[in-house]
Amino acid sequence: MVEAPDWKNNGIKVVSGDHLDTNTPQTPGMNRAAA
Repeated sequence: MVEAPDWKNNGIKVVSGDHLDTNTPQTPGMNRAAA
């Protein structure tokens, strides 16, 4: 049986809003930020 992956250490990372980079290409009328 294959062991389930440890998602806390090897999966998706949740980034809080104060760690986003707003210096990314923007579409007029939209506000996007990259982690």
